[in-house]
Amino acid sequence: MPTITISMPASRLAAAEPRIDKFIDDTVKTCMEIMEVTADKVQITFLPAHEKFHGRPANIHVTYRGKASRTREVVERFMERLEAVFIPAFGFPPRIRCLPNDETKLSARN
Repeated sequence: MPTITISMPASRLAAAEPRIDKFIDDTVKTCMEIMEVTADKVQITFLPAHEKFHGRPANIHVTYRGKASRTREVVERFMERLEAVFIPAFGFPPRIRCLPNDETKLSARN
């Protein structure tokens, strides 16, 4: 909780390399403050995509464990903050999708 996957063209990812560590730190902090998780529970993966694409140049897919405290308002605030830390790092707004997992049906290791 949460698993964050960011896909974007490899050239844009490479251009942002000097700012990625700060983006990761800010994203982990956002998860801790808003989604109320510990840093070791945050998984961030970057997927370089082919240079030809359609739509926004970055897609962020977030899955998280659904809980009563993670209301629609909380998730909306999380997405706003995630976008706010993404734009300075990469220079454009991403498409963000957040999907809760039903904790009663989730099996996980490590």
